[in-house]
Amino acid sequence: QMEDASARMAAGMPPRARYWLTVSLLSSARRSIEWGTGCGLNVFHAAIQAPSVEWVGVDISAGQIAANREQATRIGQSNAIFMTPDEAGQADVVGVLDVLEHTAYPQELLDAAERCVVPGGIVSVVVPNGPWAVQAPKHQPIGTGVGDHIAVQSIGTLLQLLSERGTVIDTQIYSGSFPVEGNSSACISYRPRQ
Repeated sequence: QMEDASARMAAGMPPRARYWLTVSLLSSARRSIEWGTGCGLNVFHAAIQAPSVEWVGVDISAGQIAANREQATRIGQSNAIFMTPDEAGQADVVGVLDVLEHTAYPQELLDAAERCVVPGGIVSVVVPNGPWAVQAPKHQPIGTGVGDHIAVQSIGTLLQLLSERGTVIDTQIYSGSFPVEGNSSACISYRPRQ
């Protein structure tokens, strides 16, 4: 019964998370971090699909990390590991999936994610592919943006932002699961300047 549940979970992996998984596997990553993991769903999906990789979910919420650790133990997913930013260490690939659009400080968030990448490693960033601006004003209250997205990028503006931070090695647009405009994801991977 656990195997059936695992198969269903892997099959339901969101396209944006599959991008991070694919980049990690194509780069032969032994350790891959998801920055801003929340409930850890993407980490659990990846851990099932690629059991030889150590998948690490990083989040600022110690309570959420504890809940994710308990879930990993309960389902016996030993390659799904959850940590706070201070515990994270480094990895071959760091995924920033659907997080960057929620902060008025995308540069600072990327700085933190880049500190977790080994020299020559890759950062994969995924955001909604929408027509909004790269940065909201620094004093804009959270929750006043479109759908609570205060720094939502399109593939073009995200490419500009990340090109300034390193060498872009891949760009893709993944379709969303709902047939509504703006539900696709802008996906870019880059090697940060070290």
